[in-house]
Amino acid sequence: PGRAASRRRRKPVVLKTTHRLRRHVVSARATMATGEEQVIVRLVAEVDKYVVSDEPLELPAKLTRYGLSELVNHLLGQQPPVPFDFLADGELLRTSLHKFMQLRSLNGEATLELRYFPLVREPEKVTEHVHADWISALASRRSDGAILTGSYDGVARLFSAVDLANPSDPVHALCVFDAHPSPLKCVSFVESGANLGSSADGTLAVLATGSLDGGLRVWLASGDGRASCVCVCAAHEGSVEALSSFSAPGSGVVQLASGSRDGTVCVWDASEKVGEYRKSLDAPARKIQVKEFVDGKKRRKASAASSEEAAERVAPPPAHLSPVSVLRAHSQPVTGVQWAGSETLVSSSWDGAMHVWDVRTAQRTHTVGGLKAIQSFALSSASESGAVQMPASLLAATGHDNGAVQLWDVRAKPSEAAAAKLLSHSTWVSALAFSETSEFLLLSASHDQTVKMWDIRGKLPLHSLDVHTDKVLAACWGGTDGGAIISGGADARLLVHALPSS
Repeated sequence: PGRAASRRRRKPVVLKTTHRLRRHVVSARATMATGEEQVIVRLVAEVDKYVVSDEPLELPAKLTRYGLSELVNHLLGQQPPVPFDFLADGELLRTSLHKFMQLRSLNGEATLELRYFPLVREPEKVTEHVHADWISALASRRSDGAILTGSYDGVARLFSAVDLANPSDPVHALCVFDAHPSPLKCVSFVESGANLGSSADGTLAVLATGSLDGGLRVWLASGDGRASCVCVCAAHEGSVEALSSFSAPGSGVVQLASGSRDGTVCVWDASEKVGEYRKSLDAPARKIQVKEFVDGKKRRKASAASSEEAAERVAPPPAHLSPVSVLRAHSQPVTGVQWAGSETLVSSSWDGAMHVWDVRTAQRTHTVGGLKAIQSFALSSASESGAVQMPASLLAATGHDNGAVQLWDVRAKPSEAAAAKLLSHSTWVSALAFSETSEFLLLSASHDQTVKMWDIRGKLPLHSLDVHTDKVLAACWGGTDGGAIISGGADARLLVHALPSS
């Protein structure tokens, strides 16, 4: 009797909605067939321009994402149609409605809320650039889309922004320089809020590089294609495996953190050295230099050697910088380090642990992790662009040699920190990167020669890019809109893909 009464109470609402939307439901091929199992669904849009009525609809239980997407497009009268993805109970719908209800032990009386949004479409190749050796490190700057690469030949390359609207234009190297005598393992933009050529002194970018030789160096790349070493940071006794920078826009603060194979994390403050170096490159001195070698026929014919000597007279020698603090807790090589606000660091290691550090006191404040060695690491709420406080939520992803990607809540109790596990790679996960524009999008790169894009609310990758011919060693998001996927590896190819606009 209770169930019958429930049906009587619910039926008029569903019939009213069905009558009003009948022409759309029929055209979407989601008509209720006699005797067919039904599911009561409420559609909720996450993007305002795609809103439909949120009153309950009674739909065939056999519908999957594709059928639901057709339905929403017909309700909207959308032309051309937009493919949609659907969230059910916080998880991407990858089965039929019937199967999902079964897995969640939901009965037919329950109303299932489906949140929908435009599907992330398959990335399209924009351009590529072949290097002379393995590409082992990548970084991108959101403010102007510039790309920095590091290779096994010890060379760093700074590229201009890739024009995603005009993919016929090749990626262009603005500055190429010998950064270290040994292979590069990590690179970073130090001033994340700047733009190429926006500095008054003609500086293109302030960069940092870490190497197999244990060295860390800070560089100023200039518009003439040169890079000058500002300071040499020496403290590690093993290769520098990880590097992260923090620079609040306009503050002049330049903080670095490095993780090494020797198991230590070093914190550096290069603010003073970078400031002093820039002052030495004062505008009058540079104007005199330009006039000397440009005005008059004789001066235009000045030898390349004398021009280099003049440049050397202007540029001071690199300073030597000692770390502000050395953080010791890991028992094995450090594989990742990232800022989470100006006063907090998170590091990862082969020892399976992720340590949270208070930079002011140089003390470890929290530890989570497992027994599996961490090969790659990323934070979803990492704040390398100016936020001072540690984010309220810190979701981390770790990559492992068996191909697994593990998600963690870094601020949770150690026993409750492990979240979902993403399984698709067949071997060593070499790089991870969370999107700056969506807290749910994650990139993973592997020695299985693939780059995968995930929505971490689902258990399967959204897309798998099988575009490299050898193991992939580095991957990151790029472009001014955050919609570019940049990857490189042992095939020495820098590849740039872009997400099509919705």
